[in-house]
This record gives sequence, C-alpha cells and structure tokens, in this order.
Amino acid sequence: MKEMIYEVGSFVFLGIIIVALLGALHHFFPHLIETISQYLRGRTPRY
Repeated sequence: MKEMIYEVGSFVFLGIIIVALLGALHHFFPHLIETISQYLRGRTPRY
C-alpha cells in the first residue's frame, strides 16, 4: 500500500513539474506554444 502512495506521489510530482515547465515555456515562448498547439490541432503546415 505504501508503494502505491509513493507511485501516485511521484506521478503528481511529475505532473507539477510538467505544468510548471509548460507555464515557463508559455511565458518565454508564447509563439512556440501557439505553433505547437495549432500543429497538434490541425496538423496542417502553414507556409
């Protein structure tokens, strides 16, 4: 049971790190995030 709690804790910790990294990326490179989200949504290259 204790091991499961540790696993969930590490998952939550990873999630927090990922969200923080995405927030920092969005703060420093808003255009990059916009391009990636558009690519993921449409997958249509814009030239």
